[in-house]
Amino acid sequence: MPFVIGAVNVKKLIKNGIKIRTINAIVIVLAVVFSFFLFLSTSGTLRAYEQEAAATEAFYSCERAANDLMEASNYLTTQVRMFAITLDPVYAENFIEEQNVTMRREDAISTLRDSLPEDSEAIAALEEALKYSNDLINTEYYSIKLGITAENIDSPKVTAAIGSVQLSQEDLALSQEEKIEKCRRLVTDDYYKGEKTKIIGEVERCIGLIESYTEEQETRTGEVMSSLLARQRLFTVLLLAVIVFTVFLVIYLILMPLTEHIKKIKASEPLPERGASELRYLSRAYNDMYEETRKANESLRHAAEHDALTRLYNRRAFDALAHQFRDNIALMILDVDGFKGFNDTYGHDVGDKVLQKVARLLKASFRFSDYICRFGGDEFTIIMTEMSPELKNVIEAKVALVRKGLFDTSDGLPKVTLSIGVSFGNGESADEIFKAADTALYDVKDRGRNGMSFNVAGEIIPVK
Repeated sequence: MPFVIGAVNVKKLIKNGIKIRTINAIVIVLAVVFSFFLFLSTSGTLRAYEQEAAATEAFYSCERAANDLMEASNYLTTQVRMFAITLDPVYAENFIEEQNVTMRREDAISTLRDSLPEDSEAIAALEEALKYSNDLINTEYYSIKLGITAENIDSPKVTAAIGSVQLSQEDLALSQEEKIEKCRRLVTDDYYKGEKTKIIGEVERCIGLIESYTEEQETRTGEVMSSLLARQRLFTVLLLAVIVFTVFLVIYLILMPLTEHIKKIKASEPLPERGASELRYLSRAYNDMYEETRKANESLRHAAEHDALTRLYNRRAFDALAHQFRDNIALMILDVDGFKGFNDTYGHDVGDKVLQKVARLLKASFRFSDYICRFGGDEFTIIMTEMSPELKNVIEAKVALVRKGLFDTSDGLPKVTLSIGVSFGNGESADEIFKAADTALYDVKDRGRNGMSFNVAGEIIPVK
């Protein structure tokens, strides 16, 4: 049953066509849906791009932070060593400034915590590097204390920073030169170098972990972007397909039928039922009006060219036919003898019936290719095609049939006789052919009517 219903719907759709508003609705829905998904894909691609840009920026930020910690650690080492060598309090003050004010190492840790997950190994590595660096701070403070004490340097800034550092009794007992020597040894011995190596190693491990984490982020983001770009391409193609499909439908269902309809209208022809439903409806409506107009025109033309009483061609039609057929024809002019007497004696109704009888017998006796006309009143004309003087006997035989019917009074009508003049034409003008037949007709009338005469090349040949 569903199949039958579907088949009926398909047949109905093929017959009636698709409505333009239905096409518009489908196209608009498809365009909106595909545009929506294209917007989502584009937005997702932009977000993925922003995430990748943020990951790259985070990588550089974390890398700078790790390098800042390393630079700060190296800066502290440089300043404490320069102080140990020169015992210039400026270096010690620079050391204290970096440690307590600038604090680049702590800032580096803070930057990593802001940029990476809390459980990131990179943060742990940098914190480990900071731990080693802080372990060296105690040694560096002790070295500065030895130098300040040995040289008895007066620097309030340095004194305040290392005030809590206490020298051992053993170191207090050392001479000035020994104190200076130990001051320098503490920041240059193997232990100090080993701790610096550990700091460098942890910083490098931190940078490596940051690179790995960033690569993973970029890989995931790249996969997401690839997927989103593939969807974007798909929906772009689908949207383009909708546009192409829309253009095709407009051309196939609207423009092409309209173009054909315009040609048909200009040619005054019926419109083919093609295209969208609305155009098919207009075609049917136009064709109905066209058919009504055609029938009305045919009726008007028939009325204009035919006699209302006898249904034969009228004088107007005869004039057109006479100018159209002039080669190999016979023109007959027939008068009903004494017709006025019929009207006076029997009345006009009988007179009309006599004319109708004459017309009926003429149509029954002559060929379909012959044109029978009521020329006016009781006068008839016949244009016989493909005729020549040699075929006079054919005309005589047909006239004999007509006369036989007119002599039959069983229908209640009186006996009727005809006067007939015949001429032949082969290229002469219509007027010349008519005058020749009229001359033959008057010959019959001069001889007392009820007869027929032929006019062949100006010679009158009577036939009784």
